[in-house]
Amino acid sequence: MDNSRYKFRAWHEAYTYRKSGITKARMFYEEQPGGCFVWENQGQPVIIMQWTGLYDQNSKDVFEGDIIRADIVEYSVPTIGQVVFSSEYLAWASRNLAGDTLLYKLCKIEIIGNIFENFDLLEKLQIAE
Repeated sequence: MDNSRYKFRAWHEAYTYRKSGITKARMFYEEQPGGCFVWENQGQPVIIMQWTGLYDQNSKDVFEGDIIRADIVEYSVPTIGQVVFSSEYLAWASRNLAGDTLLYKLCKIEIIGNIFENFDLLEKLQIAE
């Protein structure tokens, strides 16, 4: 099986930089897709997010936890939501207060942030978790 199509990223709430000793939140991305996460603070709590297999209109990887703006293909209606794995549909979806819209029903997807680094955006959009 070709594992290169599986990508992950991790959110570390209190990463400490070795050289400066400064502690701050940080997003980690896999160096080798399909491999394992390896970083100097092994064993510390992180939140893992999976790649959806999709790219946005700017060729960026769309990950679980991203906040996206897109058009719903059937209605040509713009929507903004958080990328989640929907347990109802067992598929990737964009979630907002209106419910889940499956990602394959969207076009012109653009990543506008993520739920960790842009929490203020999440609050403004009132996206249900």
